[in-house]
Amino acid sequence: MPWKDHIAPLPPEEPRLEINPAEGVQLSWKAPAAAADGDLARGYVIYRFKQGESLSIDDPRHILNIQFGETSFTDNTARRNEDYVYVITSLDRLSNESTARCRISTQSLKIE
Repeated sequence: MPWKDHIAPLPPEEPRLEINPAEGVQLSWKAPAAAADGDLARGYVIYRFKQGESLSIDDPRHILNIQFGETSFTDNTARRNEDYVYVITSLDRLSNESTARCRISTQSLKIE
């Protein structure tokens, strides 16, 4: 369909991570600016990898959540004393996905 573009949205910005022992790993980020085609991010894909794993968003087994509108997520399945790397990508209205440049790690924080 020629009217559908393949221009990916920009990745989310300024990822933040907090560990709340009662709730889990709390992630938040800022929505990106409009992409080259003017489309804004409509949704986000949150991936979780164990520290040291290859950060490939081509493997859907690492998708933790897909959500629309919200710029925060709580991972209440994170295990204590495990280090994780979270990757957050943006989706536009045509489901084009951004690059995986938005990354944050629990390595310096511990779930207690």
